[in-house]
Amino acid sequence: MEPISTTYKKVWYVTGTSTGIGLSLVKKLLASGKQVVAVTRTPEKVDAEIPLEQKADVLIVKADICKEASVIESIEKGIAHFGKIDVVVNNAGFGIVGAVEELSEEEIRKAFDVNFFAAFSICKNIIPHFKQQKSGFIFNVSSICGWGSLSEFSAYTATKHALNALTFALEQELAPLGIKVVLLSPSGFKTPFVDNNMQHAKVQLSEYNSKERTKWADDIVNNGRGDPDKLNDIVIQVAEMENPPKNVFFGTHAIQYVKSEWKIQREEMDKNVPITISTDYPDAPKIDWE
Repeated sequence: MEPISTTYKKVWYVTGTSTGIGLSLVKKLLASGKQVVAVTRTPEKVDAEIPLEQKADVLIVKADICKEASVIESIEKGIAHFGKIDVVVNNAGFGIVGAVEELSEEEIRKAFDVNFFAAFSICKNIIPHFKQQKSGFIFNVSSICGWGSLSEFSAYTATKHALNALTFALEQELAPLGIKVVLLSPSGFKTPFVDNNMQHAKVQLSEYNSKERTKWADDIVNNGRGDPDKLNDIVIQVAEMENPPKNVFFGTHAIQYVKSEWKIQREEMDKNVPITISTDYPDAPKIDWE
């Protein structure tokens, strides 16, 4: 299929665009002269937010990113319409509150489907296009939860740890091909994520604090100190960098939380050094680990 228009403008493919960080990014991109493939389950919500004079620069695509056929179709529609895709932002997310014992296999699989496998599918299927044009940029939106562990957020933190690992491996694989990959790790930003995209495990046991955790998450997000518009200003700047960082933390709380986590892990590792090195063969070459 011939593209409707081949554009000199950068074309961004963004998921999770009906609210929050995703919708803010779409608006920022259009205001800065970019073109956008806005992927969403609710196209009418996105359409209502776009000024009439900017509608020519946005293609709103209804897609189920948990199904590879739908992902492929959305990418093909974007390329057919604009002639190319330059930047991908895997922003769509799903949260669930529940301890491991409370969670069903179905619930944790849904979290992985949205937060991990959808991003995997989009990355996998955009790479051939990026290889063909010898350029491209992928942003995967993680969370500070991908750098530590939070009780009663077992599923969510697991998905974000997995996404982190995927992203860093992908960056190494694609760097020789001229394709850039960056992880984004925000802390609490004022968005409707908890209200719209956070669910509870159907089973709730008295031994755990899932209800209190939900109130905590609601306070962190709905009253968050982070400004989504400022975050997206940085994302747009990073996309223009010749040598971008591999990961960007967003929000003061992100620094506070991650430094605390790393300190705890470093202290634990140092404490257990004798145990750790005792497992080597006696004649194994010595390694300077300090």
